[in-house]
Amino acid sequence: MVRRQLFKIFLVCLVLFGLAFAAAPWFAYRALKANARDQDVAGLAEMVDFRALRTSLRDQVREPPPPERAAGEADPRSEEHTSELQSRRKLVCRLLLEKKKTEQTEQDNEHHVAGA
Repeated sequence: MVRRQLFKIFLVCLVLFGLAFAAAPWFAYRALKANARDQDVAGLAEMVDFRALRTSLRDQVREPPPPERAAGEADPRSEEHTSELQSRRKLVCRLLLEKKKTEQTEQDNEHHVAGA
C-alpha cells in the first residue's frame, strides 16, 4: 500500500515537473515581450546574452569569400547560367539556348568533317 502511494506521489511530481518544463519557454517569451514593449533595456540585457547573440549572427551572416581565379581567367559561368540563378522562369530559355548551341556545334563539326 505504501509503495502504491509513493508511486502515485512520484507520478504526480513527474507530471508537474513536465508541465513546468514545457511552460518555461512560454513564461520566458512573455517576459521578453513585456520588456521589449516597455523598452526596458536592463530587463532585456538580463535575459539575453547580446555578446553571444552578435557573435552567432555575425558567423551566420558572413558570406564565404569567392574562390580566387588566376589573372585573366574568364568567369566560367555564362550569362544564361546567371540568368537561371536569378529566375526560375529563365530556366527553360537557358535550356533551349544550350540545346541550340549544342546542335550548332554538332552541325559545324559535321561540316568540318565532310569538308575535310
